[in-house]
Amino acid sequence: MGKAENEVTNSYLSRINYRCCKDRLLELNNYEKLSSPFRQGEYYYFYKNTGLQNQSVLYRKKGEQGEPEVFLDPNTFSKDATTTMRGLSFSKDGSLLALK
Repeated sequence: MGKAENEVTNSYLSRINYRCCKDRLLELNNYEKLSSPFRQGEYYYFYKNTGLQNQSVLYRKKGEQGEPEVFLDPNTFSKDATTTMRGLSFSKDGSLLALK
């Protein structure tokens, strides 16, 4: 029954000429996104997504003038890059990190 329902639905939807297409949505969302930085210990952390990455990558840099480096990349947690971090919590001195 599912295949027949999909055929009817897709037949109807294909006649709607004002629907957004996937390619246009991808184009509109393909831009660099940066979070606000936060300080933990002697490091500043921020999230960055280069455009169409499934998950934003957590970067850190030592002090204000340090070079940013990848600290944690959730895109590497699974083959299809769909495993996420729901939150993180640092110890008071910033030396330990717990992921949720």
